[in-house]
Parts: sequence; C-alpha cells; structure tokens
Amino acid sequence: MTTADGRGKSRRGHAASYHTMLMFYRQQYYFLVQMILKSQKENVAYLYDAANQTRTSILKQIEGDWQTLEGLAVSLRELVILDENQILTILNDINEENAFIRMGYADINGNARMVDMEGNVEEVNLNGMDFFERALQGEKSISNTFADQQDASGYINYFGVRINDESGNARGVLCAVHSAVVLREIIDAPVLKGAGYSNILDANGNYVLKTIKTFEGDILPDNKEKIAEVIRDTGRGDFILTDRQGVRQMLVILPIIEGNGTRRVWFLWMCCVPATSRQHGVS
Repeated sequence: MTTADGRGKSRRGHAASYHTMLMFYRQQYYFLVQMILKSQKENVAYLYDAANQTRTSILKQIEGDWQTLEGLAVSLRELVILDENQILTILNDINEENAFIRMGYADINGNARMVDMEGNVEEVNLNGMDFFERALQGEKSISNTFADQQDASGYINYFGVRINDESGNARGVLCAVHSAVVLREIIDAPVLKGAGYSNILDANGNYVLKTIKTFEGDILPDNKEKIAEVIRDTGRGDFILTDRQGVRQMLVILPIIEGNGTRRVWFLWMCCVPATSRQHGVS
C-alpha cells in the first residue's frame, strides 16, 4: 500500500466516522425536540383539565343561583302578584334560606327595590346595566363585579331573570345579589398542587374577578391584546406569556358563560409555570 493510499483510506474513515457522529447527534436532537414537544403537550393537557374542573365549579354555582331565581319568577307570575310590596315580602322570606345577600324586583325602566337579610330596603336604578338589559331580553344574566355601595369593603355580582306577565310580555326583572366572595373562593382554590391560578374575564378581556395570586405577578399590558384577540376569535386557546415578574406562564382560556346565539359573556383564564405543571399534575 502506498502512503497516498493510506492517507486516502484514513480520510475516508474520518469522513465516515464524522457522518456517523453527525447522524447520531441529529437523532439525539430530534429525540430531545420530540420529548420537549411531548412535555409541552402534556403540560397543556394538564392545564386544560384543571381549567375545565374550575369552569365546571363556577358554572355549577351560577346555574344553581339562576335556577333559584327562575323558579321564583315562575311562581310570582303564576300567583299573578302585581304589587311590588307583596313581591318584596316573599323575597325577604325566601332569602332567609338563600345565600343571596339581597334580592328584589326591578320594573322595565330599571327602578329596583332590593331587600337585605335584615329586611332593609335599598332603592337603585339598574337601567343601562348590561346584566339588566340582557335579562329584559329573556337571558339569564350575571353582572360584572362592582363595589358594594352598602359595604365599603365588599364587592358584588347581580343576577337577573325576567318576570313575564300573563301575556308573556316582560313585566320586570327579578334580581339577586351575591357577594363576589362566592366566586372568588372557587378561583382561589389551589389547582395543579398550588402551581396554577385562575381569573375571570369579560368579553373585552378585562378582569371580572381576580384571584389573590394575580396581584403577585400580573400580566404585562402587552399581553392583554393577545388575550383579547383569542376571546374575540374562538374564545379558547393556549399560549405562553410573561408576567410582571418576568416569569413565563403557560395560559389557557375557556368560555364560561355564553349569551344568546354565539355571544360569549365570561371567560376563564388559568395560568401555570410550564416547568412545574407536568411535575405537579392536576389536584
């Protein structure tokens, strides 16, 4: 064998070895990418599962309150009660066995008289409020969260169900008030072993109710448009956002309450740090 032949075989041997190593690293890289993608998919799946559990709890609470009001609205119509004072007496009696902090009746112009647990009467005007207008149109409705004018430290949500007259026309709206604590306790409940937290948003992407954890690392303003875009588009989705503390958060959005047709009213968004969601699993 000549020296040139030896050098040629050596170069071919090195080339083959380099090619083999390159193929090995490519395979390892492909395997790593696939494992990362699989892990991300599993993380998203865990987060969707947790979000659906929280969504179910919220809906169960709200639907139960609506059913209470719907049954009462039918009873009031069948009793042909036309005097608001009589309605207030019945509501006051019923509310002693209910979780509502106030109940009352509003006429079609929004003039309402609300009775609290002590029998005190509050007069308010609900005209123009979204929940009231939707109730007048025949929807079961719930308001966004408001500061309670009767309790400086409290926040409330209004519920509304239409009361019809004997001809089926709107006579007014049966209203009830819940402390926002009722729903707040649901979204404050630990999920993903404490690694996840939830918030409720309206159709514009604004907060209806925040969990206490949100104040520790709220989303950046730049993220709000992305969230609003998902809400306007399909009403559901998942992506990664960075909060005010610079922590990357995996987020999913689901519709909670939908109005007539395809109009969506409330949305649940749930966040979790991606590195921990698969580790902790769903609680």
